[in-house]
Formats: sequence, structure tokens, C-alpha cells
Amino acid sequence: MDAFSKNYLLDILQTQELVPINLAVELVKLAQEQKIYPQTAVESYFHKNITVERCHLRLLPLDTIIDIRRFAQVFGDERLAQHIDITLRL
Repeated sequence: MDAFSKNYLLDILQTQELVPINLAVELVKLAQEQKIYPQTAVESYFHKNITVERCHLRLLPLDTIIDIRRFAQVFGDERLAQHIDITLRL
């Protein structure tokens, strides 16, 4: 990833503007894969953008829900992980 892209993603993580859930999940995945961004910024971005109130699970693809559940566990969002488990009957 070139410098512009790295800085652009860092700016997105730091400004923490609300984006659609699908996009937020992809940005968190990208930030986690790159392993160059402050973990606190990624976690804060996740908690701001991906919440129980914003996750309309019945409208999301299963792979996105699985990613959300994994991130909820990684970032300690038990409420969101439990919401997913109940909705999916896990």
C-alpha cells in the first residue's frame, strides 16, 4: 500500500465518521491486515461504527456478520457478540 493510501486509511480511522456497516467492516479488516495502524485507533473506530443499534443483521451478508462477530470478540464487545449469537441461534 502506498503512502497516500496508508495516510488516507489512518485519517478515516482517526476522524471516526459514521460509514455504512459493510464499509466499516472492510476498513477494520484492512487496518488489521496491514498491522501498521495503532490498535487503539482501530478498536475505537470499530466501537464507534459497528454497534448493536447499527447492525441490522438480517440485512447483512453472512460473511460480514461473521467478521463482525470475530471483531466483537477481539475488541471485547460482548454485547454485540451476544446479539449476533442470539440472532443466529448459536
